[in-house]
Amino acid sequence: MTAYFHDWDEIIPDTRPADLSNLRQGQMVMLRLLKILHKACQDLGLTYWLCGGTLIGAIRHDGFIPWDDDVDVFMPRDHYEELRRRAAEVLPYDVYLQTDSPWIRLVDRFGTKEIEEGNDFIFIDIFPVLRFPLGRKLLRKAWMLIPPYPLPGVPGDLPVIAKTRRWMIRAAAIALRGIGATHLIRYLCRLGPRRYWSYDLPVTWRFYYRDDWVFPLKLHRFEDAAFFVPADYQKVLTHQFGDYMTPPPETDRVSHGHKAFHVIESNGHPESLDWKLYADRKRAAASKAIGGNGR
Repeated sequence: MTAYFHDWDEIIPDTRPADLSNLRQGQMVMLRLLKILHKACQDLGLTYWLCGGTLIGAIRHDGFIPWDDDVDVFMPRDHYEELRRRAAEVLPYDVYLQTDSPWIRLVDRFGTKEIEEGNDFIFIDIFPVLRFPLGRKLLRKAWMLIPPYPLPGVPGDLPVIAKTRRWMIRAAAIALRGIGATHLIRYLCRLGPRRYWSYDLPVTWRFYYRDDWVFPLKLHRFEDAAFFVPADYQKVLTHQFGDYMTPPPETDRVSHGHKAFHVIESNGHPESLDWKLYADRKRAAASKAIGGNGR
């Protein structure tokens, strides 16, 4: 049964209470998006799991890190592509899957996220991951030096030592491409057991997670719901963050560039919807239902 037969207002209500802090309002919209993703994955038989700061929040806080302003999810590449193809079958009308970014985002149509550059939607990130061979894990730094990855940049504001190191890496990348060593690197990266999960994106990523750290997935509390997390989340998080159970000093508790959430204000994008119109229709329907029951 697809989501067209779900009563979304019944199974995942959208209330948007105004008596919460601004950040908390945004978190509640993202929580609803995460619940919708979970239900969509159930409908389609797809796999996902929480990652990054969202996974830390689940384990350390049973919900959002109090100062966090985003949600990150991993999805195996084949399941990720299946979601891209079939999202319209399973999503409610008030969210959509944005596919014109380096990775896909599940987007709320009603609200606005105010950022330094202007306004954006409120969304959650869904990243594709693949199970890679041991060779790819061992040669991950060399792999990042060959196409399709761009040549390493050298920002002008780096300290002299760091800038010198980046120039050396850039020169090595050019040399590898010039002598044709990229084919050898690609071959070596295909060797060994295929049991390490990592980003399947053209970005530098040094973390590879063992298959038996991730599977079998298990449900873990997050706010008032439960979502999938890796089987051995301790190893996953320690590998990436070290002592993840100790919160950082207040001076290091940074957000991801948002200035404010406006959860019932449209950002003017063609895909956006009017919350006031939706709320008025919802109240009218509720009033009509009560009146009908009274006759």
